[in-house]
Amino acid sequence: YQNTNNFLISQNSSSLMMTLAENFWSNNLENTDFSGINVYNFAGCNSGTQAGYRLKSDNSSIGNIGYTSGDSTVPLVSSDYINIPEENKFYLQKAYHVEMPSQEDIRSAILNILSGNEVQFSGSLKSNSMGCGFSGKNLVWHSPVAVHIYDSQGRHSGPIENNGIENSILGVDYQIIGHDKFVFLPTDDGEIYNIVADGLTTGYFDLLISQNNSGVIESTTVFNDVPIGESGDVNFNISNSSPDSNINVDYYGNDVIQSIQANSILSGEESSDLVTPETQVTTTGQAGNEGWYLGDVNISLSA
Repeated sequence: YQNTNNFLISQNSSSLMMTLAENFWSNNLENTDFSGINVYNFAGCNSGTQAGYRLKSDNSSIGNIGYTSGDSTVPLVSSDYINIPEENKFYLQKAYHVEMPSQEDIRSAILNILSGNEVQFSGSLKSNSMGCGFSGKNLVWHSPVAVHIYDSQGRHSGPIENNGIENSILGVDYQIIGHDKFVFLPTDDGEIYNIVADGLTTGYFDLLISQNNSGVIESTTVFNDVPIGESGDVNFNISNSSPDSNINVDYYGNDVIQSIQANSILSGEESSDLVTPETQVTTTGQAGNEGWYLGDVNISLSA
């Protein structure tokens, strides 16, 4: 926590904000005693929700975003953390934060509570969090490309005019940070997404596609240093069953399409291996002066 706190202050001069937040939290809010008060909690879940950030190795910017179950804004681990009886906790599946107060299942439940009736569990409202898992795919682009997402109904998530971002697909999370793009696509409903990336300048892009199962990365497909022209484009589909092992690249944008194979497919354990490797170098031979050798030298590398 302290490292995160120091980083936020150094990046944004937010020491006052962090101090106020710490003072607020020091009131022991997580253990608030609600005895004698009828308190009910509605928590959203099943939607991929931002929950963690990994910096690039040089700490210059965000290199990856982690997702967990939530309502697309608040993680379930936060919204569910309240000191009340379990029977007063309710869970809305496939929830979206701003829409929850007007969601019919929640409105009906609130009316029943106010009327002294039992809450009826139907539709997406549940009495426990057993069904709050989710699955999806994370796409990370380090690239000079504009990335567009289309679902089977033609709805769009991606950049629009005046440096805006349109997100018309429920459940999709789309972020642009510097030249990097971070996308979460929910796949547990069988949706098939068409991914279109337009070249912005001549260069190379990296693309990582990860299978996310309730916040756990099970595999990552890696495309490294794929060339793209300023008028070129990339096209492929993503679904829960797509292999993600190749993408179609039209370098010049003249309908000459190449199928590019992934450089590697990593397991979940390999995907989370973030420790920078170290290699020890040992040289042997007939030594001369000032570090020079008088003949052939054997060099041994130990990883």
